[in-house]
Amino acid sequence: MSGSVDSQVRGNMILGTFENNGASNVQFDQGSLLTLDTSTSIGSYFHSSKSVKWSATGKTNQPSQGVTYDSKYIPVEGSYRELN
Repeated sequence: MSGSVDSQVRGNMILGTFENNGASNVQFDQGSLLTLDTSTSIGSYFHSSKSVKWSATGKTNQPSQGVTYDSKYIPVEGSYRELN
């Protein structure tokens, strides 16, 4: 995320890495920011943000077991490169 427009995220974000640049306020509502990429020492990075706020501690919004999706991603063969 970058720029100077304030941002609001609702729910959980599961990402490889997360980077926020720019002069903006960022608010996370009732969710979590999980970064999973182990190839870098920085999972999430906030640079020049005015403020970063979480609106809840998660006590009343405990995660369910596993991860569910609204849709299913099916890659087109040959449109990506797998890395080992």
